[in-house]
Formats: sequence, structure tokens, C-alpha cells
Amino acid sequence: SRVQQATLWCCSAALANAGWDPHVDELRIGIVLGVGGEWIHHWEDNAVHGGDDLYTSNEAESLLGLTQQRLGLRGPSTTVAAACASGNYSLAVARSWIKRGMVDVCIAGGIELVTPVCRAAFHNLRALSRRIDDVAHAARPFDRDRDGFVMGEGAVAMVLEADHVARRRGATPLAEVAGFGAAS
Repeated sequence: SRVQQATLWCCSAALANAGWDPHVDELRIGIVLGVGGEWIHHWEDNAVHGGDDLYTSNEAESLLGLTQQRLGLRGPSTTVAAACASGNYSLAVARSWIKRGMVDVCIAGGIELVTPVCRAAFHNLRALSRRIDDVAHAARPFDRDRDGFVMGEGAVAMVLEADHVARRRGATPLAEVAGFGAAS
């Protein structure tokens, strides 16, 4: 599926960019993904093709299970759902796993592809911009006359590792997750 392709590409590219090969390196590589509606993609596709997975036991493979298997990851995995903050929240979970020594390295990121059900849900909440005939003025988050947001798709993954691990292997860190806070 598109969501599986995007996830696998982002995660494998992040590992390659960081210089890690889970098939060679004997590491506990964890994965934390911010995913708002993983099963929505499966259920919609299944329903379009006449299936009834929504009403029966779901035998579909999880996005995390597929990613771990294809990339050879040997660490814990989880998804987090915190609406628009899901990808950022995945960084906080990955950071805490590294600080606690649960993993040597952790992939963290977010993935969201727009589906008809997602679009309909946000439309019914009146959260989407109604300016569908005026695209240039639809996405205006700081405008006094804004009337909602415009949904978009995206995927991102990055590799987090402890500072001492990066130094030991001569890696050049691109950034530091210095802290985290969350409120609701």
C-alpha cells in the first residue's frame, strides 16, 4: 500500500543516511511512528474491493510488523497517535527509550496519508477550509480570515542514537533532541 511504501522508504533512507545497516549491525534498533489512522487505510482499501475486514477478525499485517521484518529491526516498536503532534511525540518516545537503555538506536517519525474517511471526518468537524474554489487563500494559518486548514500528506523518519554511540563510531550528529514537553 502507499502508506507501507512511504514508511519503508523513509525508514530505510534514514538508516542509510545515518550509516546503519540492521542486517549487519547487531543492534537493538527500535521504531516509533506517529500514525493517526493506520488501519483506516487498510479498511478503506478492503471495503473498496468488497472485503469485510472491518467486521471480521483482521489478519492484516501491521505497519510496524512489516517495517521491522523488511528492515531486520531487533528492538521494541510502537505507534503513537497525538493528532498533528504525532511525529513530534515519536521523537520524545524514542529519546526516552535511548535514555533508559531500552535501545541502542531508534527510528522515529510520522506518516499520514489522506484517505476519504479522514477527509470526511475533518470536513464534518468543520475543521477544513471551505475555500476549495480559491486554493491560493485556503491555506492561511495566520490570517485573521482563515476558515480552517488544508489537509496534506507526508512521511518522515530520522535516526536517534545516544551521543556516546555516535561519537564512538565517528558519526556527525545533525541535531539534538534536548528535551520534550507535552500539554493538553
